[in-house]
Amino acid sequence: MAKTNFQNILNTLKPDLLVYDGFQPWASELAALNHIPSVLFLVVGTVNLSSVYHSRRCRVSGANETYPFPAIFYRDYEIKKILAKLQESKAKEGDEFDVFKSIELSSDIVLVKSWREMEGKYIDHLSSSCGKKLIAVGPFSNHEDDSKEADSYSHIIEFLNSKDEASLVYVSFGSEYFLSKEEREEIAIGLELSNANFIWVVRFPVGHAIGLEEALPERFLERVKGRGTVVNGWAPQAKILGHRSTGGFVSHCGWGSVIESIYYGVPLLALPMHLDQPLHARLAVEIGVGIEIFKDADGQIKREDFARVINEVVVKKKEGQLQRQKAMELSKKLREEGEEELHEAIEKLRSLCSKNK
Repeated sequence: MAKTNFQNILNTLKPDLLVYDGFQPWASELAALNHIPSVLFLVVGTVNLSSVYHSRRCRVSGANETYPFPAIFYRDYEIKKILAKLQESKAKEGDEFDVFKSIELSSDIVLVKSWREMEGKYIDHLSSSCGKKLIAVGPFSNHEDDSKEADSYSHIIEFLNSKDEASLVYVSFGSEYFLSKEEREEIAIGLELSNANFIWVVRFPVGHAIGLEEALPERFLERVKGRGTVVNGWAPQAKILGHRSTGGFVSHCGWGSVIESIYYGVPLLALPMHLDQPLHARLAVEIGVGIEIFKDADGQIKREDFARVINEVVVKKKEGQLQRQKAMELSKKLREEGEEELHEAIEKLRSLCSKNK
């Protein structure tokens, strides 16, 4: 949205409060010109920003301090990929996205889409680093009834219903990461070698979609028929994760997927791709709900390792029992207590609104 249009909206509505995300720091600046308090709402994992703030502070001060949480780190190949991605983003978008500026412009509080049971020490560390009180507001997971689209995925539900409890792995890498041809091949052969039942969601960039027969190894779909379903484009993720037959979730570890996996009590088989995802993956391992599928030294997926982890978790069930138990424990607590964290946020927002009157 253009700044001028947004300024007109503020002038017309004269709100008591503005809540904005990190992609529009200018929204807070415009609100301040109109004497409207504003609050940043972070929808990414706090663990990532805690690490970023630590690195920034060390860079600015020249200090050589070790990040206080050793379970959270980037591998060398991940750092190279992130630096390349950031350079590309800066060339395209300039300084439009500046999380430091967004936090600085927020009132004395910042809202975070998180849960203290998951990220308590990282919330506290970031709060100390940035000088703002961070308030977790829970996961805000989307549990809307999608029955209107039920006909479009009835075959998926039928497939799930035909499988034994916790015998299937769900594989999806979100809506913004598109697998390369080489990655698709390693995952396809890995799924075939795993002997596991599976649902795999494959997506392509807009304007570059191709048929599954062309996108996957020759005769792959024929060879896995009966135990595997490949979906082109979209699948009802919440329905799949909430189904009794789903025993694991191979995920890129986008923040929304991490939260959904915990909400439904499904262990994460973490295969992070870029940006903040590696730290989300390490967090999942640290809190006991995830197992990481390791790549080689160059960051490439290897079919044998991919197959082994899935087979041991979903087929042989030699691994993953502790992670499943922990995920179910956190799921229960999240459903019972998750919304309680909203109360403090609501009171703080009310206070800001009253001060503005």
